[in-house]
Amino acid sequence: MTDFSDREVAIVRRHIVSRKGASTRSSRLDGDSLDGATTAWRLRVYEGEYWKHGEVLLLMEEVTRDLSMELGESDSGAEAQECMLALVTDLRARSNRRYPIAPFAETSTFLTVFVELLRSAGDVVGQPVARLDMVREKNRFSAGLLVAGQPRIDVEAVDFEASDGVLDVLLKMLSHMLS
Repeated sequence: MTDFSDREVAIVRRHIVSRKGASTRSSRLDGDSLDGATTAWRLRVYEGEYWKHGEVLLLMEEVTRDLSMELGESDSGAEAQECMLALVTDLRARSNRRYPIAPFAETSTFLTVFVELLRSAGDVVGQPVARLDMVREKNRFSAGLLVAGQPRIDVEAVDFEASDGVLDVLLKMLSHMLS
């Protein structure tokens, strides 16, 4: 697992903030969690633009992972921060093992990415953490990052290769935000 520098963690803490007073514990996905503790994060990538709640978009990728990071209690929105750090850490580790990152899906002009926290292994719907609205123009992707209760963050455009899949581009965007 890749460790984050203090600078990277500080950048995420400035940019990714969720609800106040969140209490979390890490646990494994081998059963329901105790006391509502967070057990996992889920990433869903859809083709198309998200314009309204309940809109039907084509699901391209879904990745669910156990939260392997130790989460501390915080009233500053640490839950969303730790979830995003866990997501980027997982994608970095997967990209080190295999390129393009599996499962592979080709990019499209418009992508909508949802990140959720799951309270138990069987959750169908999780707690929304973030949404990225990604747009491709030629060989570059730009995005807007939305987190509940926070202003939109414009993520600087990044170049991508024709062989990059959706998860490769997502990792480049989030890593660029942290640099």
